[in-house]
Amino acid sequence: MVLTGTHPSTCPRGSSTPSTATRWAVAGCSTWEGTAARGAAAVSQDVRARLDGGPVYVSIDIDVLDPAHAPGTGTPEIGGLSSRELLVMMRGLAGLDIVGADVVEVSPSYDHAEITGLAAANVAYELVSLLALGARPS
Repeated sequence: MVLTGTHPSTCPRGSSTPSTATRWAVAGCSTWEGTAARGAAAVSQDVRARLDGGPVYVSIDIDVLDPAHAPGTGTPEIGGLSSRELLVMMRGLAGLDIVGADVVEVSPSYDHAEITGLAAANVAYELVSLLALGARPS
């Protein structure tokens, strides 16, 4: 599963469906307009519906956050998620069989006030918490 910004490599232009080449890795794509209209919790429920029952690897590309929340990245996404929206989406994944996770695209040389580092550290904390709350054997 990948929670990243909507990039052409993951979602064809104008589409909310991942391309065939990346379908195995991406749980779903949502434009910021879709996320804003439906809410982060609804997007998280959609992701859960697609992933429930199998092992999940969560990769958070920090540039999914708006530059106001994470300026220290090589590819800022104007109109990105707020840190609150990302945390709501992540917390909605509790109980899935998460087998691994990472946080990528933090660039300290662009992080003048350490805002991105703080956001990434909190995202990593949430990921470790999700691992601890993972699916329990029956």
